[in-house]
Amino acid sequence: MKSVEAISLAARDSYCSEEYFQRMLILERLRSQKTGKPFVLILLNIAKLTKGKRVEKAFVLKRLASVLDSSIRTIDVKGWYMLNSIIGIICQDVPEKHRNTVTGRIRNKLFEEGIFHLVGNKADAIKLLSLLYPDQ
Repeated sequence: MKSVEAISLAARDSYCSEEYFQRMLILERLRSQKTGKPFVLILLNIAKLTKGKRVEKAFVLKRLASVLDSSIRTIDVKGWYMLNSIIGIICQDVPEKHRNTVTGRIRNKLFEEGIFHLVGNKADAIKLLSLLYPDQ
């Protein structure tokens, strides 16, 4: 059940809930083990971006959703890994040699000048972690 305080990332609610995303991650791990096809899990810690008033959070999340939607494929699963703190993205069938391409595209779009008007160390505001499954 969604928390009353949860903020939707997009009007069409294209981001999964924490529970659904965790379930999809389990299924993708099982599929990957069975088929041998790797996938990349990208975790974006945005906790520092969501501090502030509700209106500010909504603005930031709307802009973030737009950036992420334009950076990833429609088949990728995106949702809350940890509600209002960490966004997860499951990129299916991504070989290890293309891992940096996927994360680089997201990183470049996130840190483009003028997206969030970040002051100071931009890398401190959004932390990106990329994990390849199965571990090789």
